[in-house]
Amino acid sequence: MVTDTLVLALARMVEEAIRGEQRWIRWAIETGATPVKRCNCQIVIGEEGCVCSVELALPRAYLIRAKRRLECGKFVGIPPHKRRCILCLRGEHDLDMTTRVTVVAHDDRAINEFRTPTPAHRSKRNDRERAEKAGAHLAGTHESQVDAARDYARERRKA
Repeated sequence: MVTDTLVLALARMVEEAIRGEQRWIRWAIETGATPVKRCNCQIVIGEEGCVCSVELALPRAYLIRAKRRLECGKFVGIPPHKRRCILCLRGEHDLDMTTRVTVVAHDDRAINEFRTPTPAHRSKRNDRERAEKAGAHLAGTHESQVDAARDYARERRKA
């Protein structure tokens, strides 16, 4: 049973996620930084799945449109989510073992079953080499940008 409180909590969560992305894009445009997002390759081959962790720059066309919309005071739009690095597009996936996940109903009946990659623990050197080959950024760049955008927004509110 879904309660009104749960619906309101989910709605606030979605609004805050959208607000966070808008804050991140605004920060990137105002500071001249290049916003990046993680490679979204979800390929599974047998019992292995792609765990590529490079981060790609957002398309310039999106940033140009977002800058124009920001100048008008409009919603800048949601950045493209389904982007893959050049290595994954070429078929040079960073494969690692997957884990079987079973979705179970309240009466212990299996509803769905799928395989998901386990978090890969690669060395910084390996991540750096893969990012350089892909012409992308290192893993963790997006998180540091989001943190910087949050700090930037706080400073603007204080001023």
